[in-house]
Amino acid sequence: MISFIIPVYNKALILDRTLSSLQNHLSQNHLADYEIIVVNDGSTDASFSEAVKFKHKQGFDSRIKIYHYTKNIGKGFALKFGFKQSLGDPVVFLDGDMDIDTKQIIGAIKAYQQHRPDMVIGSKYAKASRFHYPLIRYFYSLALRFINRSLFHLSVSDTQVGLKVFQREVLTAVFPKLIIKRFAVDLELLVVATMLGYKSIFEIPVVIKHTSANHSTIDVWAVKNFCLDILAIFYRKQILHYYSLKEEVISPNFSFQAV
Repeated sequence: MISFIIPVYNKALILDRTLSSLQNHLSQNHLADYEIIVVNDGSTDASFSEAVKFKHKQGFDSRIKIYHYTKNIGKGFALKFGFKQSLGDPVVFLDGDMDIDTKQIIGAIKAYQQHRPDMVIGSKYAKASRFHYPLIRYFYSLALRFINRSLFHLSVSDTQVGLKVFQREVLTAVFPKLIIKRFAVDLELLVVATMLGYKSIFEIPVVIKHTSANHSTIDVWAVKNFCLDILAIFYRKQILHYYSLKEEVISPNFSFQAV
């Protein structure tokens, strides 16, 4: 079974399109053994009700699982939470905003099945990739690429694209050690994975089209916090050696709603 984990924050306007498109492409490619896990990370819009409506339209298909909690904690927490609810192998991470059309997931899954790496990750710097979004986001991406190579010596060209496929074993080993709750989780995950010896990474090209559904996720404060998170990852890795010693767990008192 393949597990798809989709973290959602204020994506009500596009969530139905994302989920419908994903299910259509899975059906067209005769992939029936899957679960779609939507984690509504404290959205203040109608994201939760839109997810429930989608499940209702599908006859309350048991393969569609919706989780909701009221506080916005961040993408990193949502992915970790979704993984704890999942059963499949491999596990696919997909952003809920349709910047990456869901038809590209099929190519990512086929690449995983053919090469059997530890993980498949989308990269806008891979040959044949195309991307269309504001220049400032491209600038941020180039700066992050330089920082990643300088501080962490990662062999990947792009850490932040919202399409990744993992062997379950990788996430089982890595997630308990992660601290980052928000967007730098992608970087922290890859840093810790390579530290643990999961270095077989297959990059695939992607086509990215920036949508209005993603307009609020990048601002000056987000960039500042992202940079602080990068420095924190470096400090924990190089100075504290934290990732070699400690693990973090989700509080057992954490409350959520499941549909």
